[in-house]
Amino acid sequence: MISAAARRLNRGVITPPQFRRIAHAVESETPKFILVELDPSVDAAARLLLAPHDLRAGDAVQLAACLHMERQLGRRVEFVCYDERLATAARAEGLRVLGAA
Repeated sequence: MISAAARRLNRGVITPPQFRRIAHAVESETPKFILVELDPSVDAAARLLLAPHDLRAGDAVQLAACLHMERQLGRRVEFVCYDERLATAARAEGLRVLGAA
């Protein structure tokens, strides 16, 4: 999320104060994040997501990890991102997306 905000800052889409607010919000929410280990099943799922969704490798891993977490928990998980291409892919995979328009 910080990377996406930094790209928007560098492109002039957001202001430095907006970037600082985003960075602070991410830092304050980080303890609530659930980390998913990149094991062979998540890696394989990420590879399968690349072509149909035109994703970058890191985005495919993030999406695959969320889908894996849903399966492990047996319940829906909110997917937070600010990249529209990744958000579109997440919605196509049935996730509820927070953050992106």
